[in-house]
Amino acid sequence: MKKISTSILIIMLTLGLSAFIFLNTNDPYPDLKFTYIKYNDNSEVYLVKVREDTRSDYIYIPGTYNGIKVEIDSYSLSGLPVKTLELGEGFKEIHTFSVYDSLLTKIILPSSLEYLGWFNVPIETVVFAPNSNLKHISDGFRGTNIKSIIIPKSVESIMGQVFRDTPYLEEVIFEEGSKLNEIGNKHAFYNTNLKSITLPKSVKKIRFNTFQDSTVKLYFEEGSQLEEIGELAFYNSSSLDYIPEGVKVIGKDAFSGAKLKEVVIPESVTYIGNLAFSRMPTLESIHMSDQIEFVGEYIFDQSNNVTIYIKGQNLIGYDPKWNDNRNQLEHERNIIYQS
Repeated sequence: MKKISTSILIIMLTLGLSAFIFLNTNDPYPDLKFTYIKYNDNSEVYLVKVREDTRSDYIYIPGTYNGIKVEIDSYSLSGLPVKTLELGEGFKEIHTFSVYDSLLTKIILPSSLEYLGWFNVPIETVVFAPNSNLKHISDGFRGTNIKSIIIPKSVESIMGQVFRDTPYLEEVIFEEGSKLNEIGNKHAFYNTNLKSITLPKSVKKIRFNTFQDSTVKLYFEEGSQLEEIGELAFYNSSSLDYIPEGVKVIGKDAFSGAKLKEVVIPESVTYIGNLAFSRMPTLESIHMSDQIEFVGEYIFDQSNNVTIYIKGQNLIGYDPKWNDNRNQLEHERNIIYQS
């Protein structure tokens, strides 16, 4: 995208310590008209409003003005009558980005951006700059009309309801060499048109509630480094068919209500939280090692059709690392020991 030359006319208004800076964006985009920016005595610049009679399909907002960082007020772009918005270099954080009654469908983000909050606008396209430095995404694309998104390899965490209520989303791609460490929470994959997603091997943690009530099929890149499946991560979900080798922690209620017939718990698992495999009437078999250090209470509560296959002879016994529900397991469940 070409840079826009900017001629500046400063109009001083009597508003206490504040002044308004009047930017006239000229050639090569003469139809951009005027952008109003509020400047205060704390050396901060805030975009206040885009002129309502602007009719261009594109507008550019610089990241800095006279060496001062520009901030976008969360509601300042409401009524924006343009389809494409590009943010210039210098923007490092975007929190709540609320745009109401707008024609906006596309946002182009700078490589300087490090934190992306929530757009809260039904955009269709998000473009990240090459060599993006984005590290954290929170809620991000929830409620948008995006069909496809490419996550920059620089992103380390994706939090919140990031893909919730995205009825047109068909594809999520992670750039090769992704540094993503953790993903999700709060129904991150609920009510989306996405059929499947492959997490990069760098992911170590799936956070609480991430795939709750989701039907999105989850796959892992070869060499997965996943270590922790958080609380309620797959609650009432049909997303996960297997637990990858290397996982160490399965949180409380992690698979409660999940639609699974068989579960194989890798020998790498050392901790299983309370109710982890409860309320699973379709669960027929679960395979686990006797080397697990901690198993919580009622992990198979209301999973009445399950047969438990234990590799080894030491799981049910008086080991102080285990909770006292071991004897209940032994008496009420069909347990088969395998050497």
